[in-house]
Amino acid sequence: MTEAASQNFKFLHAADIHLDSPMRGLSNYENAPVEAMRGATRAALSNLVDLAIAEACAFVLIAGDLFDGNQRDIGTAHFFARQMARLGENGINVYVVFGNHDAETPLKAMPWPENVKLLSNRRAESVSVPELNVTIHGRSFARRDEDRNLAETYPIAVPDSFNIGILHTALTGHAAHELYAPCSLDDLKGKGYDYWALGHVHDFSQRHADPPIIYAGNLQGRSVRETGPKGAVLVNVEAGAVRVQPRILDAARWADVGIDLTATASRDGLLGLVRQNLVNVADEADDRVAAVRLTLRGRTPLHAEISRHERTLVEDIHVLASGLGRDVWLEKIRFRTEATLTSTEIAARDDAVGDLAARLAGAGQDGDLMALIADDVKALLNKLPAGGNGLDSALLQAALAQDFAQLVADASADLVAQLAEGD
Repeated sequence: MTEAASQNFKFLHAADIHLDSPMRGLSNYENAPVEAMRGATRAALSNLVDLAIAEACAFVLIAGDLFDGNQRDIGTAHFFARQMARLGENGINVYVVFGNHDAETPLKAMPWPENVKLLSNRRAESVSVPELNVTIHGRSFARRDEDRNLAETYPIAVPDSFNIGILHTALTGHAAHELYAPCSLDDLKGKGYDYWALGHVHDFSQRHADPPIIYAGNLQGRSVRETGPKGAVLVNVEAGAVRVQPRILDAARWADVGIDLTATASRDGLLGLVRQNLVNVADEADDRVAAVRLTLRGRTPLHAEISRHERTLVEDIHVLASGLGRDVWLEKIRFRTEATLTSTEIAARDDAVGDLAARLAGAGQDGDLMALIADDVKALLNKLPAGGNGLDSALLQAALAQDFAQLVADASADLVAQLAEGD
């Protein structure tokens, strides 16, 4: 680490804003809060600006994927410019690198506000903030599929300055993200910087303590794959020492909730569990609109009833959510329950139900039968409404995947379980 500046200052580190990115999983569901969800990335950016002003930040860093894809939306450009103007009116500059989602955006050709600096994609660019004795280093992606180690092109730290690196990178890899601009922690530490502001991974994480090497996470979750609080990092520098504080700035919240029905034997008990889980989500969302994916699972005595009355149960759960008086919306309800008795246990019975279970066990291996079923199922799928009327069962997913052997196995298990439980 360099002999850093003695001034005290604050800055905000944000990344992966994906401004005006389309929310996934909205249009197929009745009563979805489409406008609130679609406007969430804008509201989150406004929250970021509010925080920067309230904390009197010296500057804001955006570590890639400010924009989303190749669309040229003049409304997006106007909104971004207005928010940056608010920062400019308060003497706050903004330093931006592009990542894989905005490397090729037409918006990079727009007139950028005077207080916003887009760093070069041809080389690592260093910008001095002399009044704070700070040097900011960064390099934008030149193309979406950036597979080079860009960190290698960054210069060694400027002596007697507080050095910050901005980089959009997957580091050495992340299960949920493409391996763009790969590099190692040693590559970053070797530059001698005092702080690394990373983007690309959509969850906050601190990869190294001294110097801090940090992913800010994305500012706003955009689908059920991006659950929980989202925001940016407020960085406080005092006499060269760095203190980081994640700050929640999202305007909407996604949640993926699983409910185990193994010990639940009544419909009222099921609905009670759903109610409590939705209330918990609403409480955690803290007045934000919350979009919830609900999965019911487990070996339960309710499995046969759920299979017979799936559509009615979906409708009842939606009514229950509406009756909470909270801003909670069900993005999807998935049924992944199983009968308490397995097919193997039923097939071992010495009766007609056991005999049927044994015969059905090999049905998936009958090629002629699979061909007949495939034709019938495809015809039925063509009649299915868009979104499947909100239904999402294991049977439906097997049919949509055209995994007809699995479809027959699941349907057979349901049939013999219902027969066995009806004894």
